[in-house]
Amino acid sequence: MQEWESKFSDKNSSNKSSDDYVGDEDERMEIFYYKKTWLKTIITYISIDKYDQIFVEEVISLSGKSQQRYVVPKGNGTFDSTDFLRYFENKKIRYLWKEQNLKFEKLYGLDRDIICSTFSQHNGLNDEQQFQRTVLYGENQIEIKVQSLLQILFQEVLSPFYIFQVAAIVLWCLDEYYYYGSFILLMSIGSLLSSTLQIRRNQKKLRKTVGGDAMIEVWKGGDTYQTQSSNHLVPGDVIVLPSNGFDMVCDVVLLNGNAIVDESMLTGESVPVMKSAIAASNTDFSCVHHFKHIIFSGTKVIQTRYYGLEKVKAVVIRTSFQTAKGELI
Repeated sequence: MQEWESKFSDKNSSNKSSDDYVGDEDERMEIFYYKKTWLKTIITYISIDKYDQIFVEEVISLSGKSQQRYVVPKGNGTFDSTDFLRYFENKKIRYLWKEQNLKFEKLYGLDRDIICSTFSQHNGLNDEQQFQRTVLYGENQIEIKVQSLLQILFQEVLSPFYIFQVAAIVLWCLDEYYYYGSFILLMSIGSLLSSTLQIRRNQKKLRKTVGGDAMIEVWKGGDTYQTQSSNHLVPGDVIVLPSNGFDMVCDVVLLNGNAIVDESMLTGESVPVMKSAIAASNTDFSCVHHFKHIIFSGTKVIQTRYYGLEKVKAVVIRTSFQTAKGELI
């Protein structure tokens, strides 16, 4: 396996370089290591974010077998083929090892380093391309973990309030106020069980709200269409937007036609907004400047329209926790 020199350095060192950080300036994660070393395989990655929180993440390394190949982003919506993939996940965000830069970099969808005209050139992905990008980006799922009642109960018992209550009960019993101590004990148990059940219900409700999948019609190029689960969508897929209302499950850029969208879940604005197809220009694409052409995950598409019999299509640019809805969770 190819060797490389790690750029890890002491966090207290005065000669830090840009390689000591991962991500953007406002999302940087400082690498916590003590000396430069030669590594054949990275197993664990230790980092510190801007809030001085220390994270220890497992590094996933995938090596292509026989004819299996992986892909990595190249720029402007294109991907390079590779037989090796290395990444780790922190706060549901995936960081990909860039061998040419000798550091991990945040993995983005098709919302960075791309010009607007590139979207109109998308003709869909075949099954092999879709599989390769699923390995790279993961499935289009926002999973919310629901803790067991015992886990929630244990966390609640260790809270300062209930520790204080236990100490108070012991003191009252030592002074022979047994009835008063018993009353506090019963009230604390009732409050503990009530809060545990409420937390459990809230977790289930949140998972139901943000989770779930839908059957989506995906364009494979030409006259070929395939209906599949939204969990299998990846950046670069071209989907067909139905004319009736539905909930968007990923961030997409509208390729043709227009759509009326309810964005109240994200913005709180009760008035529906109109989304139009993106123009095939040579300007750099930006989610901030071209938001009128983006239908965000979590919004409700009320209606789509296009002149003639052609279907309204949109290209997927972000999935899972990279979407606008995923960033809020």
